[in-house]
Amino acid sequence: AEMLIAVNWMGVFIVTTTETILANIRFSEIRQIELIRNVRDVAYGFTLETVQEKSFQFICSACEDIDEIVNTFVEGLRARSQFAVGKTDLPQHMVQEGDLAFTRGDLIILDQVAGKALLSENEAHGRCERTGFSGNVRSDNVWVVPTLLKPDEELVKLFKMTDVELERLNRKTMSAAQMDQTESSAKYYTLQEYAQDFFRNENKGK
Repeated sequence: AEMLIAVNWMGVFIVTTTETILANIRFSEIRQIELIRNVRDVAYGFTLETVQEKSFQFICSACEDIDEIVNTFVEGLRARSQFAVGKTDLPQHMVQEGDLAFTRGDLIILDQVAGKALLSENEAHGRCERTGFSGNVRSDNVWVVPTLLKPDEELVKLFKMTDVELERLNRKTMSAAQMDQTESSAKYYTLQEYAQDFFRNENKGK
């Protein structure tokens, strides 16, 4: 099916040709975007993966441009972020003196933006919000959330979920979205309304 892909400062929007928004993916939810290439190494599409373990695949002539734009936003936000989430369990008896103990899904607030320490030197000092303790964390044990604002609880909870729980959540979300789309099939966005709601107006207020 043909779709429109729009990228702005809020995230990535997937819109149908009838101008119905199918998905709104915040940058903080994006795990990675990767180009799809043929045997001649020519890019013809991309795959977008989220922290909810959702995978969106698109065949798109402008795939390289979209890949560059999304990566620029995500990597830029990660470099300026002070928020990370534990990827694994590191109990107290497994860490060295001075290192921070945490469990998978714990929110860790870094002392400095990630680009100045964690992403450049692979280690940084931070505080575990759940325990209140501080210590050193290493980049291979945490995932830096691409956001300038504190992540909401719903996003942080996703990192605590097992694969089975995420799959169950995705099925539930998909069913709810299909039901909502059926009930509101007559409610379409015009491109003008879409731009007013989701894109900045440079001339507004001038």
